[in-house]
Amino acid sequence: MDVELKQRRLSIDLTSALVAILMFTWSVYYYYTTLTETEEGPESVLFIRPVFYGMLICFPFVLWSTFSFIAREESEDKAEIEETKSDRALLEPRRLILTAISAGYCVALPFLGYLIPSALYVMICCYVFGSRSLWILLALPVGLSAFLSVIFNVLLTVPIPIWPVWFGG
Repeated sequence: MDVELKQRRLSIDLTSALVAILMFTWSVYYYYTTLTETEEGPESVLFIRPVFYGMLICFPFVLWSTFSFIAREESEDKAEIEETKSDRALLEPRRLILTAISAGYCVALPFLGYLIPSALYVMICCYVFGSRSLWILLALPVGLSAFLSVIFNVLLTVPIPIWPVWFGG
């Protein structure tokens, strides 16, 4: 949606704003109903609490990114460029690969724990999306997975199994 102002054009991406508002509303609703309407109480929000806090922190930034002010001359040039752009096909190979490895990641988590599937997931995503640096393909997945496991276990106190059950749990 575009709104014309004096010397500028305000462009609002309504789809992204609507999705952000819906996700934020759902997380607020789910968090508070989990706290108040379940028999377990606060212990039952071990997973939703970090999601809620993450959405609470990210929501203003996501909403702000849906707005853009463009000078009138630039907006005309941008409109011409956007007319020539086209979205990639739904069945584009990288989208299919990302969907497949995301599904594989979800299936592998209960059997292999958190650390191994997470490191492999990040490594494959980095490779599929163009990173060929050996340091990025090895250090980033392992470091990120280890860092996030510490965040979940220590700071957020979400008990997630780091290692596979057959490895010692």
